[in-house]
Amino acid sequence: MASFRPHKGRWTVTVRIPAEFQGPVAARSISETFPKKREAQTWADGIETGIKLGTWRDPRLEDRKTSGRCEDRPLRDTIQRYKDTVTPTKKGAAKEATLLERWMRHELADRPTRTIARSDIATYRDERVRAKKAPQTIRNEINTLSAVFGYAKSDWGYDLENPVRDLLSQRKGVLPKARPGRERRLVGDEQSRLEKALTEGGDGEGMLALWRVLLDTGMRLGEALGLTVATVRNGERSLLLPDTKNGTTREVLLSDQAWTDLCDHIRGLDDDELLFPGQGVVDYRWKLARATAKVSGFRIHDLRHEALSRMAARGVDIKTMMSQSGHKTPAMLMRYLNPTREERRLKLFGESSSYFQHQVAA
Repeated sequence: MASFRPHKGRWTVTVRIPAEFQGPVAARSISETFPKKREAQTWADGIETGIKLGTWRDPRLEDRKTSGRCEDRPLRDTIQRYKDTVTPTKKGAAKEATLLERWMRHELADRPTRTIARSDIATYRDERVRAKKAPQTIRNEINTLSAVFGYAKSDWGYDLENPVRDLLSQRKGVLPKARPGRERRLVGDEQSRLEKALTEGGDGEGMLALWRVLLDTGMRLGEALGLTVATVRNGERSLLLPDTKNGTTREVLLSDQAWTDLCDHIRGLDDDELLFPGQGVVDYRWKLARATAKVSGFRIHDLRHEALSRMAARGVDIKTMMSQSGHKTPAMLMRYLNPTREERRLKLFGESSSYFQHQVAA
């Protein structure tokens, strides 16, 4: 039985291929889009009749001669065009390029672009789930392909529908649900232990300055590692981030402690030198510091959660927090606010709560 779905003045028809059909198929359903429902019905009737007679052949498996239209070229060509022209304009170009290259290695890349259907996307999703890939990884991969189809249709004029959007429109929960965000906070004397461990060995001064800056600002590690001495604003005790993930310039303010540590670290450095050690050094020193301090489960990115949660606990308003962290929307900022039990109790009941009185007495 065929199903029909209107969308933007056109009709998409999907024919389910029954399990008893013995011929080879690319997928257990096949879809096509037509200007009129009558044309879609005629196409579906022809396929269903052929299936009943056993004479139908899946056109997706045939070596077709292309019409010369972009939609008839292999999906690999469409992805390559996107990778060459669109991806380089993005902040996350390297990461997106890796995702696109994975798609180009997949067997779907050999098929004409316009033949990719929502059932193909669903099959890919199931493959990745069985491979035990992280939900967010699967979502990123599929959403990246959706961006390719969307751009091809809107900017290049390809006459095709986006199979990812088609799949997502069917029901909620089509893609694997992303795992809950991290909520790890520093507890007890973990901060002092880590700070002591970071100062040991080479680059100790730079690592401590980096720690203080991240804990003050909640900025992204990648943003911090790209800063040069020229970004330091002495008169304002701040850092000017000229090229952020969101493509905007922003200023972040530093506390007296962070400012002192930073000034001690950069004394004698030229304006074009980087403020902090490189990514490889930071990763190694962080791993070593965690082992020395015997702190497990705390990632350097968790400092972003820690910094913003502390700001919220101090009553800092959302707009000020966003100016420090670089978030564009309050919703994104909220993902990084993980108040502790004590912080929640203090906000709810104040310092006069008998709970805090008991803690002081103890």
